[in-house]
Amino acid sequence: MIRSIKESLGFRKPSILNVKYRKFAKKRCLYFKFKGILNEESIELAIAKSKEFPMPKLNKKRILVFDCSSITDYDTKVRTLVQKTLKKSEGKVDTLWIISDSITILALAEILSFFTSIHIMAVRSADQLERKMYRRSA
Repeated sequence: MIRSIKESLGFRKPSILNVKYRKFAKKRCLYFKFKGILNEESIELAIAKSKEFPMPKLNKKRILVFDCSSITDYDTKVRTLVQKTLKKSEGKVDTLWIISDSITILALAEILSFFTSIHIMAVRSADQLERKMYRRSA
């Protein structure tokens, strides 16, 4: 198959992104589903889409869920952009949950937790996220 000109120049298609509210353990979370290649463009699109969703009531922080279970690859520059975005979101975000069975992405979540006051939790599945959320609220 012939690669597109953009691909041959090093551009890679961003991941497909779905953003919606979803309940986990009876808590309303802003849920991001990434598919394909996670790159800077994907994160910028996620930031733009998240602004379409109103913030929770006064004194409540958001719970974010990044479902990366369908990521096929990622750009190493993503970490820096996510890190900067999380820094700006301190005070607005309570917890960032990352769903992935990739050891690399789970390690990335661990690294990100050192650079922000936002609580970052990495899990391997939505079921595991649900169980851990119930335990945290008990």
